[in-house]
Amino acid sequence: MRRLLPILAAVVSVTAAAAQPPTPATLATPATPATTSGIIRGRVVGADGRPVKQVVVRVLGTTVRMQRGGLTDENGRYELKDLAGDTYTITINHSRFFAIDTARRTPSAGKRVTLRNGEVLEHVDIVVSRTSAITGRVTDEDGEPVEGAQVQALQLRFANGRRQLIEGGRSRGTNDLGQFRLYGMQPGQYVISVMPATTGTNRLPGYALTYYPGTPVVAEAQFVVVEIGHDRENVDVRLSPGRNARVSGVAIAVDSRPFNGSVILANSQRSGGLSAPPRQLPVQADSTFDIPNVPPGEYVLQTFVLTGDQDGQFAMQYVTVGDQDVKGVTLRASRGSNLAGRITLEGDASDVKPSAFSMMPFPADFDLAPMTGNGYRAQIRADRTFDMKGLFGPTRLNLSGAPAGWMIKTVRSGGIEVTDTPLMFGRPNQSLDDLEVVLTNRSGSVSGTVADARGQAVTDFVVIVFATDHDRWYRESRFLKYALAEPDGSFDVRALPAAEYFVAAVDWMQPSPGFGEWQDPEILDALSRRASRVTLTDGQRVQLSLKLVPR
Repeated sequence: MRRLLPILAAVVSVTAAAAQPPTPATLATPATPATTSGIIRGRVVGADGRPVKQVVVRVLGTTVRMQRGGLTDENGRYELKDLAGDTYTITINHSRFFAIDTARRTPSAGKRVTLRNGEVLEHVDIVVSRTSAITGRVTDEDGEPVEGAQVQALQLRFANGRRQLIEGGRSRGTNDLGQFRLYGMQPGQYVISVMPATTGTNRLPGYALTYYPGTPVVAEAQFVVVEIGHDRENVDVRLSPGRNARVSGVAIAVDSRPFNGSVILANSQRSGGLSAPPRQLPVQADSTFDIPNVPPGEYVLQTFVLTGDQDGQFAMQYVTVGDQDVKGVTLRASRGSNLAGRITLEGDASDVKPSAFSMMPFPADFDLAPMTGNGYRAQIRADRTFDMKGLFGPTRLNLSGAPAGWMIKTVRSGGIEVTDTPLMFGRPNQSLDDLEVVLTNRSGSVSGTVADARGQAVTDFVVIVFATDHDRWYRESRFLKYALAEPDGSFDVRALPAAEYFVAAVDWMQPSPGFGEWQDPEILDALSRRASRVTLTDGQRVQLSLKLVPR
């Protein structure tokens, strides 16, 4: 059985993935700008100052998107060559270490530096901390050890408009004493899951998937909090006899042929609360599917397959699971809607080609649209037209590619403004061919600096700009953006529409484009009480001096 990471989100590893040691050379080489003679050198050291060897160091440019990487030597030194002038973010990758901010003892999203053409930057050092471990024991209802059970840490993340559990690395088996050790854990909140062996000599029939400390229901699980530099011990899980249900049925393609794809089971958006990782299984040759070990809850079943030329077939069905098996579920696929439109460029577009822009559909309800995404990114043609196929569910249009400072100003259908209104797709008769998208570079921006409570300048922070209107706090909202601190301690958040905003500088957060706790309404609500407030008109640029908000 395979598991599916959260939908349309960049793949996140909540532990630093153990890397196969590459040679100390370039790991990636995109298109090379004219001048690539810059060099960044430094060391990777522990909090005690000792060098850390065999650490993968990577650098990613902001403008040219250049990537380079290499390994630290025995003295912890690294060297990244052939770099163009740009602002770079430097990160590390190792199964036993992660970068930290030494002043606040918090995880670091990466060190940012500005490199001029041909410059050599020295002493760009990175301080790391060791990852932690979670240890415990799995027993049955009589306190007897359970051998061969698979134990996994699921980290709490905010994605797709809800709190979800994301697989936090490889599962580990229990030994003959029922003991387990999950290592390489970064700070965070985790739920521990235990799956008894279903085959082999350690097979344990009559027991279901269980969450710490001993419940089959993920919403009743207790969190295990991992802090920097501390292991968590005695995280013991007790199994109890019982079984979870099975969900089975058939998936039928549009032409009534067997469905050549997979079925996905996930906690539905309507269920609320905590969501376990989705599960994905193949549909069999006779169109049947069978999903074992499903705990009680509200779920959505989906199938999706691309059929060529970015078209696809999709089906979904809500399923309520209790103590009994759910049989006879029918997923009958349909073809989606099509969308065609044209863009208009407002502002100084003399040096901009239409091909520099791309549009992407983004679902407003992940139950009603393919969880895996349809993979569609519409490139704008020379005549400024675009089209999309295979759209399902309530959808907003996002600008997935654009020159700096450009944003969506207005979207109209049939002369009616629908800029921030989800458009309903799913059937051929819901297709649209008259979409008008106005793009502009007359966007607002918020920039400035950040100081701590003592008035001292801060150079490592995350700034979140979000509308004061709570209804605009949805994922991929154009009224919700973040920015990391620039190397000189400044920040600049661009492409903001006219609106009233909260602006908060947070001492620690690990945001990612498209998802992360910076989009969590509860986090935003808490930040709003300590945030600055600013009103932007069209194209207005505002400078602020912010006070750091500690987490």
